[in-house]
Amino acid sequence: MLRSEHRRGIGWFRRYVVFAFIAAALLLFYFWLAYRSPVPAHLAGTGADPLTFMSADEAARTAEFSVYRDTLFFVGYFWEWGVLVWLLVSGFASRMLRRMEEAIPRTVFRFPAYMAAMMAVIFVCSLPVRLISYGLARHYGVSTLPLAGWFRDQIVNLCVETALMTAVFAVVFLLARKKGALWFKLWLLSVPFILFYTIVRPVVIDPLFNQYEPLADPKLERAVLEMTDRAGVPAERVYMADYSRKTNAINAYVDGFGPSLRIVIWDTALQKLTEDEILVLTAHEIAHYVKHHLEWTAAGEIASAFFMLLISERLLRYAVRKWGKTLDIRSLADWSALPVILLLF
Repeated sequence: MLRSEHRRGIGWFRRYVVFAFIAAALLLFYFWLAYRSPVPAHLAGTGADPLTFMSADEAARTAEFSVYRDTLFFVGYFWEWGVLVWLLVSGFASRMLRRMEEAIPRTVFRFPAYMAAMMAVIFVCSLPVRLISYGLARHYGVSTLPLAGWFRDQIVNLCVETALMTAVFAVVFLLARKKGALWFKLWLLSVPFILFYTIVRPVVIDPLFNQYEPLADPKLERAVLEMTDRAGVPAERVYMADYSRKTNAINAYVDGFGPSLRIVIWDTALQKLTEDEILVLTAHEIAHYVKHHLEWTAAGEIASAFFMLLISERLLRYAVRKWGKTLDIRSLADWSALPVILLLF
């Protein structure tokens, strides 16, 4: 990059940092107000009132945790976007690519190496926010996962994301070299990908993070399956997931599609709830299936991908045309455009 263009890029980054700080402060203030607001008078003393099932101190501590958790959720996005902006304006992404072009001549090896390196850099730069989030959950007694176990999950997640992103972006950059509407080609490919991922994730990816076993209590399993049968849910087995080694939270869910459809109950629910309470919790999750929420979620992802890809390609072409020289991006198919694509998509 030329010195003047580098200074311009650093100026962009500084403005973004100021924006992120202001946005984070406003979010913190908003959530503080939201969680400190009293329960409406007509709901006081009802099941919607936290004071009917927890003490005043517990309610205050829960509200405090929620303020920090929700603020940190959005701060994580601002932070990661900041990392991507820095990779662009500092010239780090383009310099890494140029060096790899010299060191690894064959594209078939260079592209996975570049993706792995970029994902590793983003991961390391994002660790501070992730560690704060983990520490927050530990401090408030939500997480039970030791630091070593937490870090193990982070590394596994990094490997899974790197493999998926490498496959996806190999297609993106390949199609970017062709003529025609890139966004429409990607959208057509996204439809089978979303459906395939929905089917495969519960049986291939989820077991990398938790152990899933058939429900050990046959009486409870029969009760759940009788309920699913009455609701018209074609689930044949109920699984237990070992979340107690990670969290004190309670949950159950219906997941998957077609052959991977399953009902999963966290072992924390089995340990802390009565059978009737477990059935109520599971009934809520079954209702998601009955109301076709899984299908609506997939349809929503496909529909949003249509508009997101359309808008993102236009913004990407505009960014490359206007700031390509400043950012050292030679074309839409230039791999150094990866941070821009991640920002837009």
